[in-house]
Amino acid sequence: MAGEGRTPMADEVIKVELKGRRLTISIDVYDLAFSFDHHPENMRETDSTQAWRVTDAVGFARDVVHEMEREGETGNTPITDMLDAVMMEAMNQGSEHLWLAGEDTNGK
Repeated sequence: MAGEGRTPMADEVIKVELKGRRLTISIDVYDLAFSFDHHPENMRETDSTQAWRVTDAVGFARDVVHEMEREGETGNTPITDMLDAVMMEAMNQGSEHLWLAGEDTNGK
């Protein structure tokens, strides 16, 4: 079932694009299922064979969306946590599109 009988290419599994003012992250439901089926944590320790297999890629994707939107105690979700981390990493990597408050430069 997963991956519809094909191995997805790494650069096509997850697409991150800037479309106008929208940052979009997308993955085909069959690639998501393939990724789960072959995830290292989905392998039996005894013989390194697959423990679980996705039987319904769309249904599994719905479950993943539910978990992505699940709020923690402070209202955070896995998606907001991921965005927080990558925004800070963009700053740490020297994004040229930030202004340090209090500096006399072209801050807006």
